[in-house]
Amino acid sequence: MAYKQHIKVDLPEPDGHDAQWLALPLNQSTLLAESVNVDQTGNVIQYGVTRLRGDRTVEILTHHLNLM
Repeated sequence: MAYKQHIKVDLPEPDGHDAQWLALPLNQSTLLAESVNVDQTGNVIQYGVTRLRGDRTVEILTHHLNLM
């Protein structure tokens, strides 16, 4: 079970690879979300990077658990 989560969100323009995968022009923004989950001792247990089309509606929900 994840103890702590850090999420960073950015709106960069896509590079050629991302634009091709997302079928976007190079001047269309993307949503870049990076997350890190750690356990109770501070060890990283999950790291993820997600890229989404910036022209779509996106809802991000986060839940914080106080386990102490």
